[in-house]
Amino acid sequence: MNTRVIPYGAPGWDEKVRILEELISERTGPPFLYNDVLLLVPSTRLRRTYGRLILDIAERVHGTRALAPPDIQTLHQFLQRLFARAGGPRLIDETAGSCCWKAS
Repeated sequence: MNTRVIPYGAPGWDEKVRILEELISERTGPPFLYNDVLLLVPSTRLRRTYGRLILDIAERVHGTRALAPPDIQTLHQFLQRLFARAGGPRLIDETAGSCCWKAS
């Protein structure tokens, strides 16, 4: 398993594009399957952004958008699935904001 931590901001974006181009270029012929890759992102907005970016890079590299994209999950979704498999308690929803418990 390869793990990469990418910096935040403009330098990080350039590194992300480079890594994704490298990943997509590794598969030289159809079928273009990337189901052995997991990308963790901090937000749902970035999840959609990465999905579009991967399709754009695939079209540029392979000339087609026909591919099985990698699994892109927010960190919250990843942890939620791990907790569900382990039988642990449900996590607070990532869009809930703050908790509303009253102290007794």
